Amino acid sequence: MLSQQQSRALGVALDSQLQRARTAAYLTLYSSSGRARAAPLVLGYVLAPFLAVICWWSLTPVLRSSAIAGAASAWLLLLPPLLHLGYGAAARAWLGVASLLGYLLVGTAAGGTLARCLALRTCAQGAEECDLLVLGWLLAGACAGGLLAYAAHGVRHVRLATRSGAESPRQDAPRGPV
Repeated sequence: MLSQQQSRALGVALDSQLQRARTAAYLTLYSSSGRARAAPLVLGYVLAPFLAVICWWSLTPVLRSSAIAGAASAWLLLLPPLLHLGYGAAARAWLGVASLLGYLLVGTAAGGTLARCLALRTCAQGAEECDLLVLGWLLAGACAGGLLAYAAHGVRHVRLATRSGAESPRQDAPRGPV
């Protein structure tokens, strides 16, 4: 039979062990250096464009406007940064959104500009079909630049999210003696 003092000491020791186990489980699930975060991010970056195209394809007849359907579908590209909110990293989610917009803007502009310059170099001076050719090249280059920028951002974001350890812990993290 345990005395009251021994019983209290055992309760404190068990409580301390339970707290350590909760802290270890928290660090395993929510640590920014955990490799478990890479799989959902990669899946999000791969699936988001396809989901956006499917959403656009299905909304265009309903909304009778391709532009409105495209704007509504573009929100699906924010799926990967929103995954950070599930891990309690709101700052990283906002940085991901800002980074994604910056990459897309620069990639689209660079691709469109490069394609337009190439089209103008191949076009004969004064040719009437030149305007349409330049516009086609401009749009194709902008799309290619945007896709490359999205892929580059995705690779960079996944590598940073799985490698860095500078993320702040969740507010509801278990506290106590460790």
